[in-house]
Amino acid sequence: MELKIQGLSKSYSSQVALQNMTLNLKPGIVAVLGLNGAGKTTLLRCLASLTKPDLGQLWFDGLPYSQNLALLRGQIGYLPQDLDLPASLTPRRLLEYLATLKNITEDSQVNQMLSTLGLEEIADWPFARLSSGQVRLAGIAQAFLGRPKLLLLDELTHGLDVEERERVFALARQPVPGRLILYSTHEPADAGRLADQVIVLRQGQVTFFGKVDDSRWQDQGEHILI
Repeated sequence: MELKIQGLSKSYSSQVALQNMTLNLKPGIVAVLGLNGAGKTTLLRCLASLTKPDLGQLWFDGLPYSQNLALLRGQIGYLPQDLDLPASLTPRRLLEYLATLKNITEDSQVNQMLSTLGLEEIADWPFARLSSGQVRLAGIAQAFLGRPKLLLLDELTHGLDVEERERVFALARQPVPGRLILYSTHEPADAGRLADQVIVLRQGQVTFFGKVDDSRWQDQGEHILI
């Protein structure tokens, strides 16, 4: 399983979001690090096939996006930066509904996700009663549902407390052969905690791509929020 990005570019009016990005990513966990406006969300939306790039080509598992969108979407789990869920909906109903859409016949998957992320006791509470962190956990659960091979998680730990972060990190670390996880963050510490590799973005360009223990990105990471 390889994600290949070649010459990816995207602009909004006069604002350039991505500039001629080329990367080859293999299975593992990759943090996408950068300031707000660096292009993190646009990159993940392009990879999730929700935003059409102006230029460039994408392949996953040897298949071009342009000819295999329906098939590839079935292998993608996506967590948006902002979740807009119906106030009356519950975490369990959300997961059951999406499990149906994903043709998941194992009821145990829904229960397992709720348990893994500590949502069992509030699984039948409406989102209107839940904290922002609990809503975020439900969003993370739906992204992992169905064991997708490509996980795209925008601002993965946004709004989570320490205990909730640990649950999410433990879930992401569970070994799944051939899985690639990309998660965006503007916090260097989050990149260091979970990722195998790091992509640093500045103004839509890749300024570093390499292993998480490489001191070169750590030097950039120290100044990433300045």
